[in-house]
Amino acid sequence: MPDQIPPAGCVPEPTFYLDDRKGSVTLKCYVRQQKLPRGGFGGLVVRLEWTLTGQRALTLHLGGNQINHMAAADLNAFLKRNIRLERVDYIALGNLFRGIKITARRDRRNSPVCDTTPTVRDRWEDPDYCAKRAAFLVLRCLAYGEEHRFADWDQALWICKNSPAQIRGYFRELRDGKRNARRGRPRHKSQTRRAITDYRINRCFHAIQLTPATLAV
Repeated sequence: MPDQIPPAGCVPEPTFYLDDRKGSVTLKCYVRQQKLPRGGFGGLVVRLEWTLTGQRALTLHLGGNQINHMAAADLNAFLKRNIRLERVDYIALGNLFRGIKITARRDRRNSPVCDTTPTVRDRWEDPDYCAKRAAFLVLRCLAYGEEHRFADWDQALWICKNSPAQIRGYFRELRDGKRNARRGRPRHKSQTRRAITDYRINRCFHAIQLTPATLAV
């Protein structure tokens, strides 16, 4: 509890459960102090913990439910299979909301090249800048609607701008018609907006490859 002194090595911060606690494979994320040899503690680290429940889950992920299966399990391969890290492409996200075709990053037009700092007009003539602005405005509105789910406004804004899972869920609700994409009448009745599809949503995120880390000796 936040008002109680935590055990040694722990900190009074929340634990995030990213799956149903009753599921056979669950993941939780929390912050604590790094454990050091001889019972000491170091700086703060983020820990990810998977819990496998039942013989089926143990056999599927570790090869069996015996001690030797755990000892011989390739935990790096398990991590690679069960964690997905992504980076948000705000240009693609803005174009998705605006109903504009999402192009490959290499095909996008570069920002206007100027000898000096770009003017306001230069920025607004850059389609990538307009797309980013649209994305940030949409995500800010999302944070206003979701603020009651978080500890404070800053946390809501940060998560709604940077969490691929939060953003993906929001646009899936737009796809399914559970949220209004825009308010008011459309300006151009003859213009057909591109539908929000899973394919276009996935184009708004880029996978982050895990980097092997060597243990300190």
